[in-house]
Amino acid sequence: MCFVRLSVRRLSENVKLHNMEEVIRHNLTNDKLEELYRQLDNFISDLTWEEVQEHLPALNEVKTMIHQRINENNDKNK
Repeated sequence: MCFVRLSVRRLSENVKLHNMEEVIRHNLTNDKLEELYRQLDNFISDLTWEEVQEHLPALNEVKTMIHQRINENNDKNK
């Protein structure tokens, strides 16, 4: 739960920065992104049902963002 709150806070800070200036993007490889996704799934599996329900939109958003980055990487490599 703390990880998700911290990640969402950092995400929102990055969005604010992006509006003000160009944000440096870290080029994570698909392997690293897939590992991040697995770790997030493991983290979610340790949450209670109530915690998952409370944070479900944020969890889904982060998982979607990981998938989007994987797709971006795949498009760049074509």
